[in-house]
Amino acid sequence: MDEIMNLVNEGWKDEERIRTASPEDDTERLPGVNLVDIIADNMPVVSPGHDWRDEVVTMIAAASDTVVGSLALVVTTLGHYPEIQDKIVEEILAVMGDLERDVTSADLNAMTYLGQVITESIRLHGTVVGIMRRATKDTKLTNITLPAGSRVVIMLHGMGWDKEQFPNPDQFQPDRFSPENQKKRHSYAFKPFSAGPRNCIGKAYAMIVMKTVLVHILRRLRVTSHTKLSDIVYELKVVNYSKTPLLVSFHPR
Repeated sequence: MDEIMNLVNEGWKDEERIRTASPEDDTERLPGVNLVDIIADNMPVVSPGHDWRDEVVTMIAAASDTVVGSLALVVTTLGHYPEIQDKIVEEILAVMGDLERDVTSADLNAMTYLGQVITESIRLHGTVVGIMRRATKDTKLTNITLPAGSRVVIMLHGMGWDKEQFPNPDQFQPDRFSPENQKKRHSYAFKPFSAGPRNCIGKAYAMIVMKTVLVHILRRLRVTSHTKLSDIVYELKVVNYSKTPLLVSFHPR
């Protein structure tokens, strides 16, 4: 995570240098509009007691390790389920119409089944496995009361393996997160990005990146996995990774 933070900070410094360079400077800006452009056009980003650039750096860093690990695992998982791949492609075609055009944010928002697939993969494999929170006041639970100031560890990955909420938790079933099935569970039954005012600032960014990558892959290629899901050995770094090589092959549609 420190390496990612350093990389983002260095990139920010380079961007500031480019923006303040003289017209004679031959350094070229990247085409298009990016997040830094939007921030720069809405200066100042520093207000009393707060530097909004920190929020952007945190958002990008928080959504980098998680995206890399989650994408590797969801692609590997999909390689065992060609019928789910086909269902995703059907949704992509229904939403986009033309598989050759670029994907838009409106397209991504409409791809609800793809979101279910990503969420189910995160539930199955995990990303950030746990978080810590502090009780700001005495908080009464079913059997105990948490005193104000106490620290609480919330095992996010363990929530997704609760057999009462998710029967047969070792099975990959994206329909667990259909709108109909979500209504049958408590809204806080599974929150891989946390929830409330302290939820993950990189959630939306991470989902946009993962959906976009999967759209570009699956609309052109079929995935076949050569690593059994039961053979995966996990390693917890900042997020949950696979120590097992994830072997897949891609085939043109």
